[in-house]
Amino acid sequence: MGVRGRFAHGSNEPQVEGSRIGPSVSSRCSLSVGPMALVSVVGGAHHRRMNTRIIVGYDTSPASAAAVGWAAAEAQRRGTTLTIVSCYQIAAMRNMYPWMPTEAIDPLVEETESSVARMKDLVVTANPGLEVSTEVWAGRPSTILLKDAHEDQLIVVGTSRHQGSFPVWLGSTPRYLIRHSPCPVVVVRDRVPSDPSRVVVGVDGSAGSERALQWAGEQADRCGVSVLVVHAWDYPYWPSDFGTVQAHDLMRIDAGCVLDKAVEWVRDSFAAGVSAKLVEDSPSSALLASIVSGDLVVLGSHGRGAVLAGLLGSTVNAMLERCVLPVVVVPGATPDPSAP
Repeated sequence: MGVRGRFAHGSNEPQVEGSRIGPSVSSRCSLSVGPMALVSVVGGAHHRRMNTRIIVGYDTSPASAAAVGWAAAEAQRRGTTLTIVSCYQIAAMRNMYPWMPTEAIDPLVEETESSVARMKDLVVTANPGLEVSTEVWAGRPSTILLKDAHEDQLIVVGTSRHQGSFPVWLGSTPRYLIRHSPCPVVVVRDRVPSDPSRVVVGVDGSAGSERALQWAGEQADRCGVSVLVVHAWDYPYWPSDFGTVQAHDLMRIDAGCVLDKAVEWVRDSFAAGVSAKLVEDSPSSALLASIVSGDLVVLGSHGRGAVLAGLLGSTVNAMLERCVLPVVVVPGATPDPSAP
């Protein structure tokens, strides 16, 4: 995959973070293989005009392989190309050895190139027909993948297994992407079927959930499956407090109106079938109780489960930690004006 070591092809200048080693290599293929993987799908806002490439970050972990599989299936659905990207970091080594010779970096570059080539071979063998290329970059995956990120992309992150009570997905790269990406981020934990059986979306009437609802409807149409719209609500008072039965019922009616409005918009905007579920509980508990194997879960990141004070919001946090299914986190942005 091009020149190894600290120097770019045809240059005597040292490599810097964010620089690429060698030209990309391309072949026709497709994938159904499932270590942290980062995938960026560049495309239009609506699936009817989405026909762009998918960029997959690969680090040899089983979770990233699962994310590559999810991304490849998505690339096939959208009729687009797949680029497998892998990163290596030399900043720490430079701090220890400022005048490090090229030979000291060669093994790291060779290992990175070899792992990407092996994954590409799996892709080519599994799904001939999808155009695939590979790239190797020097730098942090989160920095590389967000360099040219915009709202019409899709980033997919492969999670690792839990270690004790601490989920590895809370590591720096996935967390940074979810917090800072201008586009939806998909979190994949394990290998899943190439097509979801249903799209489940949580709504709360906020701008973030409106955007999530739009993404869910587009994806359901693209996959030919139905949408389940879930709205959670809670009554903040104990029976002995200021609340009354009437107040409780009024809050439930208001929650039902939010849900009905979302369902109506999906029916008017998409071909997918739609159903609804109103749950008196926390958003994460309501969603976890509503999903089944094969579902794709979609959340808005600026509703009640928003990113607050620089930290992941409780709903997003809980779902990513506890949900074994793929979860799409859609950032808040100006939604479709016709959305509820």
